[in-house]
Amino acid sequence: MVQTIADFINDGPFLGVYVFLVGVVALRSTATYGLGRYAHHLAVSARKPHEGWRLRVWDWAHADATTNAVNHLKSKGLIAIPLSFLTVGLQSVIILAAGVLGLSLPRFIGAAFAGWLAWAAIYSTIGFAMWGATIGAAAGSPAGIAAIIILVALLIAYVIYARRRRSTNS
Repeated sequence: MVQTIADFINDGPFLGVYVFLVGVVALRSTATYGLGRYAHHLAVSARKPHEGWRLRVWDWAHADATTNAVNHLKSKGLIAIPLSFLTVGLQSVIILAAGVLGLSLPRFIGAAFAGWLAWAAIYSTIGFAMWGATIGAAAGSPAGIAAIIILVALLIAYVIYARRRRSTNS
């Protein structure tokens, strides 16, 4: 019988799931850090790409959120990196900012290691179960479905508002 990754995460042995999730978060965060390092390289060489994925990396690295994360890292220090793994939404920006700042790979791994362990502990114990239960409970009732629709509509409205505001300020 073929077991999917989702089945393994739900039914696999705790230690196996934990080690797997540490590997997943380590690879994903290191890849994000690598994009930041590439953006750092572009910034140092003063070459802004003209199109494609390289331009998207450049734009992401120079976005307001990334600039704020760089300033946060400068003010709080390396402790911001492992703490970012306990957040939803800030993690990728903080990790990208570490690369944009030019933090060396060994220092990044040293700072991120505790965050990898904490993230995997959360998601191998209560994390995925909590998300599944929340979505299942909300989707099982008309009020929950309405709440999900309202939240999605508010998120879309916010994104549209933020983009329009950014384009008028540019």
